[in-house]
Amino acid sequence: MKMKIKNTSLASVLCLTFIMLFTACSEEEPAPSDAVLSKLKSKTWNVSSVQVDGVDQTTLFAGMTLTFTVKDYQVNPANAIWPASGTWQFTDKEGTVITRNDGLEITVAEITESSLKLSLQWSKNTFGAGRIASVSGQHLFTFN
Repeated sequence: MKMKIKNTSLASVLCLTFIMLFTACSEEEPAPSDAVLSKLKSKTWNVSSVQVDGVDQTTLFAGMTLTFTVKDYQVNPANAIWPASGTWQFTDKEGTVITRNDGLEITVAEITESSLKLSLQWSKNTFGAGRIASVSGQHLFTFN
C-alpha cells in the first residue's frame, strides 16, 4: 500500500512540474496583425502617389491624409473613395486585409514605420458637377 501511495504522489508531483514548466514557457507571441496595427496608428499618413491601373492619378487625391485608431479611420479631405471617417477591422490574422464598415476590402500591400501602400478595387466612376472625382480600377495608394 505504501508503494502505491508513493507512486501516485510521485506521478502527481511530476504532472504538476510539467504543467508549471509548460505554462511558464508558452507565453503568447503577438499576432502579426498587432505589429501592423501598431504601425498603422503610429502616425498620420500623407498620400504621396496614387496609381489606378498603373496610371498616375495622384492629383485626384492631392493633400489627402489618413489616420487610423484601433477601430476607426479619418480622412482629410474626404473623397468618393475615402469617406471622412468610418470603422475598419482586419479580416485576416496577418493584418494584410482590412474591411471598412462600407464593405470595401483594402489590402495592406506594404507597411513600414515610414511607408504605407494600400491596394483596393474601386468599381465606380464619379465625375460630374459638384461631385468629387474618382476613377474605377485597381488603386494603389502610397503614403509616407
